[in-house]
Amino acid sequence: LEQAALECNRRIYQAGRSPAMAGMGTTLTVAVIEKDTLHLAHVGDSRAYLLSRSGLRQLSIDHTYLQEAQNQGVLTQGQLNDHPDKGVLTRAVGPYPRVEVDADSYPLNIGDTVLICSDGLHSVVPDDVIKEVLGTGSPETIARSLIDQANANSGPDNISVAIARMVASSNRRRKIRSTRALD
Repeated sequence: LEQAALECNRRIYQAGRSPAMAGMGTTLTVAVIEKDTLHLAHVGDSRAYLLSRSGLRQLSIDHTYLQEAQNQGVLTQGQLNDHPDKGVLTRAVGPYPRVEVDADSYPLNIGDTVLICSDGLHSVVPDDVIKEVLGTGSPETIARSLIDQANANSGPDNISVAIARMVASSNRRRKIRSTRALD
């Protein structure tokens, strides 16, 4: 996944060298589930979450000015929400010839739910609401509910959601139910 993300960066960077596409870039959060393991690669401020028996966990780290300021103790969590530099990325795919990609793997158990979403969702829907919604219904129902919640909260950006849940199949093997939705 890390190599694929680097290849995406190379291609977008090359395309962005033409005057019509100058400065082009995007965020990237991609996952592959292999047996009982989630493999993740990430650049930018889209997010990956895991809801398991132990609760909701944000797996990705935002590559933003505000996240770095918070990590360095310059800003507190309370100061982040209304800060004017809220959307300033420190890493993105495409603007530069090289990018650092965060990549990691996580074990999955039956019942675990993975959410990948854009900032159009996580910037307007609090984590406690995300956790509550992830624990209910099918992946399709969850995706629609999260998008409806973001729209109800006046989401200012595009909203992208992908959901995958580990379920047991009839032959006791693990199976994945998933969906994706855009608004």
